Amino acid sequence: MKKNQIIIVAVIVIAVIIGAVVLGSGKGKDKVEDYPTRPIELIVPYGAGGGTDVWNRTLAAEMQETLGENITVSNMTGGTGAVATDYVLKAEHDGYRILGTSETNLPIPVMAGVKTTAKDWDYFICAGSPGVVCVHADSPYKTIDDLIEAAKAKPDTIKAATTSSGLWFIQATILNTAGDMPIGYSPYDGSRPAILACVSKETDLVVASAGEVNEFVKAGTLRPLAVMKKEAYDFPTVGEIPAITDSLPGVSDYLPLDQWIGFSVPSDTPKEVKDALTKAFNEAMKSDTVKNMADEQLSTLFGLSGEEADSMAEAMQSKMCYLLKDMELTQYDPKEMGVPEP
Repeated sequence: MKKNQIIIVAVIVIAVIIGAVVLGSGKGKDKVEDYPTRPIELIVPYGAGGGTDVWNRTLAAEMQETLGENITVSNMTGGTGAVATDYVLKAEHDGYRILGTSETNLPIPVMAGVKTTAKDWDYFICAGSPGVVCVHADSPYKTIDDLIEAAKAKPDTIKAATTSSGLWFIQATILNTAGDMPIGYSPYDGSRPAILACVSKETDLVVASAGEVNEFVKAGTLRPLAVMKKEAYDFPTVGEIPAITDSLPGVSDYLPLDQWIGFSVPSDTPKEVKDALTKAFNEAMKSDTVKNMADEQLSTLFGLSGEEADSMAEAMQSKMCYLLKDMELTQYDPKEMGVPEP
């Protein structure tokens, strides 16, 4: 081999060695104890503007201050949350792709057939707002009793906008099945489009959280008629609205059935990663931004993580999935999908 060829080979070998060292050092930056070393992707399973979306965007902005890395929020709708859930499940469980969540995600096993239960996730639960029944401000139904009377006079013609599954779908359904209020349903992929359907008069009513409808109530386009609780509720700018059980006592057996919102990571995510997320979450929950968000969204702050949050999610999943089964609305049997009975 000629001298110049030897020199070229030597240069190539050295370059390969240097490259390997650089790559190796790059991998070292992704050690779990150093988490995070690059931006985090937070996937929201529902459309922009709904409760899950706005709360996760607020949390992301606050948590990235503690984590020292950006958290980018993306909306990935479809399959009543199943598309986003499956997307996060199939990614590396390393904390760089996390799932925006709410109680709406919990019926996914029985509604979409994605075989994942609450036990497969660790939850960070920040807040929740009560469900309310609203009509358009121009609606002829001035009280919840007016609406019930109209539904009974024309069964299944009074249409309710709801999410396509989850809490608001269940609450709307029990108005019918337990409350003897024979309404029809128009499902939407998230609370925001359901609310907008009522605002545009595509439907007669909407069931959603007080926080999600608040801006429309303040703007004078929606009127809340009842709260989905056993006690009356003081709705800002409107005053006290009655409990749904005052007019439909049969619904009381299914309540409380309350909203909560937060995010989750697969349960086999490394402990060091979950510890870092927990620290950032706890700091975010102390912030004025989150407290102001709770006021704006008419929400109760929970600030739960670890075993307490996981237990809350597991209990809620059992309750919701078996309620849907009792109402003959499930596509898959909860027991076969690994959801324990309440």
